[in-house]
Amino acid sequence: MKTELNLQSHIGADSYNGIPSVERIEGALAFSAIGDALGWPTEFGRYPASVRDRFGKNWVTDFVPWKKFVGGRFWGYEEQIGEGEYSDDTQLTLSVARCIDDAGCFDVEKFAYLELPSWILYEKGGGRSIKAAARHIISKKGIDWRTNFYRICPREGPALLYEEAGANGAAMRVLPLAIVNINNNEKLIRDCFANAIVTHGHPRAILGSILYGCLLRFLLTKRHVSAGEVTDYLKDIVHGWTNSLAGWEVASVWRADWDRRSSSGKTLKDSIKETNEEAVEYLDQISSHLEIDHKDYYRRVGALDRRTKGSGLATVLTAVYMFLKYLDEPETAVIEAVNTIGSDTDTIGYFIGGLFGAYMGMSAVPGNWLAKLQDRDYFTRTAMALRLTLLGDTADAFSSSSNMTRQGALMSLYAWEIGLHELFWEALDSGSPVIHPALGRGVVQNKEVKQLPRKSGYIAKLVRIKFDCGQTCTFHSRVSSSGTVSESLTSELRKSLDVQTAVSS
Repeated sequence: MKTELNLQSHIGADSYNGIPSVERIEGALAFSAIGDALGWPTEFGRYPASVRDRFGKNWVTDFVPWKKFVGGRFWGYEEQIGEGEYSDDTQLTLSVARCIDDAGCFDVEKFAYLELPSWILYEKGGGRSIKAAARHIISKKGIDWRTNFYRICPREGPALLYEEAGANGAAMRVLPLAIVNINNNEKLIRDCFANAIVTHGHPRAILGSILYGCLLRFLLTKRHVSAGEVTDYLKDIVHGWTNSLAGWEVASVWRADWDRRSSSGKTLKDSIKETNEEAVEYLDQISSHLEIDHKDYYRRVGALDRRTKGSGLATVLTAVYMFLKYLDEPETAVIEAVNTIGSDTDTIGYFIGGLFGAYMGMSAVPGNWLAKLQDRDYFTRTAMALRLTLLGDTADAFSSSSNMTRQGALMSLYAWEIGLHELFWEALDSGSPVIHPALGRGVVQNKEVKQLPRKSGYIAKLVRIKFDCGQTCTFHSRVSSSGTVSESLTSELRKSLDVQTAVSS
């Protein structure tokens, strides 16, 4: 990734030939990250008083520093989260952006085999399904991004089944795909589908990501919209999205695999039909709820139910509802969403911010929030790079024209993994340089040690790194007194790689 972009020649450029201005692209990227960062601290509350108990206020209207408990009872530790720091929603959006090549195509293999698994060591707030998918996809030679049908049976909690994974982890990373497919709706739907099936197999996750991606694309080129126009547009997508996949080998093979592996006895066709009907029902409810308390709509779609609040469909359509309810009040919409305790506040806030940013550009983004957003300049640079790709000006774009193979990605990842002892031991101090296979060159800013409740010879180590690309990441792992890095992917990589070949290469 190049570290210099020709920014000035594109700042403030107007939309033309169907290509949105950089001001709109940056607005979508930055405001979605702001919604994520505002809603992340309130995500774990179960009742309104929990906000007052934790932050000393009844209503969150700005970024707050807070402490997040990471891990379980015996392996857990507290991590300090600074004002304006974003979660996995934004992290994975930036990962997808780095997988856009010079032609504006989504390099799904680079995402699946390099960005996604390498994210595990710096993830913040990642869901169980995505983390399971990230490990599973590199664990065996026979698995690829189209066949990542994981079945994880943990010691505690319910089993994780790929075909039942219908949460919003796929939808929250499609924004870059909407931008680069601004003039090609069918390609956008296929890219959203490919992006989703890497980690999620239920149609709720897939349709949610397609609806969000298509609405972002729609808003990026619109000056004025109405509630009816938006809901009619989304209903058309619901009724027609499978047509965009017809005749595509990826979808055909995946569908047959899904039906063969399904543990519920339900066919994919039936599951898609049920999900489409659910989506239309939720869309039909929007107009009648615009003038009443927004929590009524939340309850209607299950966004306040602990069992369904993370649904890829429910969270996306809740954000659509909030966008339309507060069409001229972006700040109010985000604040209301991140204070709706009991919902998936960070992801709904993220979705709402993205919609308003795409529709109104940077004018929707309050300056006091923007100034304190983590890695604020990286969103500008990413917006510039994505727009340059749309314009065909690849000389200054940060993307690459070469697609990454599974073998090449895993070899790069393996080389990083075998050097993890240097990162988590004492070989690298503050100021030391590192080279990450996905993020590039960076410099260690600081290191922190956390004691664990369990007396097992392990401690938690956190290493904060600022990368030249503009992103800041905190790498974390439990490390034993003998140097074992518990979160390392080495064992999975050894199963899928010829290690001797990888090392000799």
